Amino acid sequence: MGTRAHVFARSTQTGKTYYVGWRDRNGRYRRKKVGKSKTLAKKLAGDIEAKLERGEAGLEKKDYPIEKFFKEYQTRTEPRLSASYHRRNQQIFDHIARFLEDTKRGHITRLSQLTPGLIEEYQAHRMKQKAAQTKKPITKRTVNIEVSSLKTALNKAVKWGLLVSNPLQGIEKLKEDDSKVIRALTQDEARELLT
Repeated sequence: MGTRAHVFARSTQTGKTYYVGWRDRNGRYRRKKVGKSKTLAKKLAGDIEAKLERGEAGLEKKDYPIEKFFKEYQTRTEPRLSASYHRRNQQIFDHIARFLEDTKRGHITRLSQLTPGLIEEYQAHRMKQKAAQTKKPITKRTVNIEVSSLKTALNKAVKWGLLVSNPLQGIEKLKEDDSKVIRALTQDEARELLT
């Protein structure tokens, strides 16, 4: 069947009722009740096919609010995640929400508005900040973990039918050259360690 829309009818006591059926881009079967008009059902099937071919996502997804998704993600994944992982995800979601507020991007409220460019700006924004507890600059590793966690959450949004595809799929990790340099112990340090 593919993405081709088709018309079918069901017999009722008052005659035939026409429907249009199709598979969305995620392979999920969809149908829409049209009514008594076969002509109208054929027109709708043509419109759906055209939209699917152009990749218009209106048929395949809901434009879900970011804040609502973060809350739902936390609720649905809490039983399967450790408390520390759950806490870390909440901190990451809070960082992203503050980034959208602080950088005058309050108009970005939907999952479909998250783009690779926006997340690259988030990465740069986070690199300029300092850690709350240590007051040291945020490391690239920390930012990579945050973006990776967000990417994982958006993969769930795709799985749950809230997004057609993950907009962060092409995001590259920051090169982690800010880790501590590993060095060998001097003879005195080794002696002191062994005694």
